[in-house]
Amino acid sequence: MRDAADGLMDELLRAIVADEGIAREFAEIAHACRQAGGRQTADGFLSLARHHRVKALEARARAAALGSKYHRHPNGGA
Repeated sequence: MRDAADGLMDELLRAIVADEGIAREFAEIAHACRQAGGRQTADGFLSLARHHRVKALEARARAAALGSKYHRHPNGGA
């Protein structure tokens, strides 16, 4: 069961990194749109950025719960 938990933890960590990166990119695009006068477009990109930040936070919570259950830290420590 630990191998499955380790695999799940790896997937959760990859998802966190991906969603945080996507959120950051959408926020940067939103900033550029707002600077160019595209308020509605910027708002759309900010909404997407928030969506991915929430997904990353949810994955962090799942990783913490999994780590707690198996006495492992999400960063790989024991």
